[in-house]
Amino acid sequence: MKKIVNWLLGSVLMIAAVTMLSSVSANASTYYHRTPTWATARKAYYTTDTKSHTFRANGNYNRWTFRANHDLKNYRNTVWTTTQQTDIIMHGKKVRYYWVHNSKNGATGWIWSGYLKSVKAKAATPSEATLVSRMRVSKKAQQIVTVIQNGSSTATLKLWQKTNRGWKNTLTSASRIGAAGIGNSHEGSSTTPKGVYHLSFAFGKAASARTSGMAYRQINRKSYWIEDPHDRQYNTWQNRN
Repeated sequence: MKKIVNWLLGSVLMIAAVTMLSSVSANASTYYHRTPTWATARKAYYTTDTKSHTFRANGNYNRWTFRANHDLKNYRNTVWTTTQQTDIIMHGKKVRYYWVHNSKNGATGWIWSGYLKSVKAKAATPSEATLVSRMRVSKKAQQIVTVIQNGSSTATLKLWQKTNRGWKNTLTSASRIGAAGIGNSHEGSSTTPKGVYHLSFAFGKAASARTSGMAYRQINRKSYWIEDPHDRQYNTWQNRN
């Protein structure tokens, strides 16, 4: 009796194994009709599926089968670029497939369009002139000086002049800022304060300078900018002995 049971069990397992193999063979030998390929716009995509595959071309247009060549689970963070497309007739309906290659290792293959999602293009960075024009102060000012940090204590200074066509950069110069860069500042922080400030006058060593109407002061041996917060003239220009 035990031998009969073992024999029956073995027969059931064998039948199940044959059935499974037949199912796999049937899927592998399923043929589809597909249209000729044509060039498509080169667009960047990423895949939304990690269980499917890309497929290589196998057979002619009337006897085309799916032959997987790359597992999408290995390309989660990969950008795929489309170059061609084709339609495969499945159950009486056209299904769009794209021929893609990726930037990871040059892998290529056909992939169902439903597994592809467009990579959003990065927004163009506005020009400096555009950024200057967007400042609230630009509505009232005729000239603006920008100071943009480019090193630990260095920056690029630019003078902008308002014209009928917008803001024009009329002067560019290397500049020094605080040792701690630009940011939130307080006395002794060695930080150049960030923000927007009105320039009340210009100054320098020369006896005179062209400033387009802005007041000008010449530095001399008695010129000081008071940095003592306890001084009643703190944070002002003074001439002292």
